[in-house]
Amino acid sequence: MFVMSVKGGQLKFLGGVFMVLVLIAIFIVCVNQNLRQSTPDARADDYPPGETDGQQLDFLGSFGLETAGQPADSREVTIPFEFDPTYEEYNKIQQEQGFDLSQFKGEKALRFTYDVVNYPGYTAGIKANLLVFRGRIIGGDVSNTDIENGFVRGFKG
Repeated sequence: MFVMSVKGGQLKFLGGVFMVLVLIAIFIVCVNQNLRQSTPDARADDYPPGETDGQQLDFLGSFGLETAGQPADSREVTIPFEFDPTYEEYNKIQQEQGFDLSQFKGEKALRFTYDVVNYPGYTAGIKANLLVFRGRIIGGDVSNTDIENGFVRGFKG
């Protein structure tokens, strides 16, 4: 017959070791789950190419939008981690045109702004904004910031 005795201190120690091992296992499962989710590059793979001016102009042209050529402005922007009501509305516009910025929360993207020269009913003041993440167009809009006639719309208008 085999008899083993364990003191209270040893039992607490073994319980503590067991809990640490359980926490490590949970951590590993969570990390693996996150790694299995698509990376930002993979999320953007399904979006249209937009690394070059030519690709961006082709994309805008596919909606019948003509521009003055080169972007009037370009800058780095960060897609917020948390969407306020305004950004939620903006993302609804994106979703209606096949994009979804919620996949890119917290990521840095480039915003290219073009002057549109042929928007129906307007002779000036119309901008096309493209959000580009790692060479892919992940969103954008057509806008007019005029106080009386301002709007933000999808590319299809």
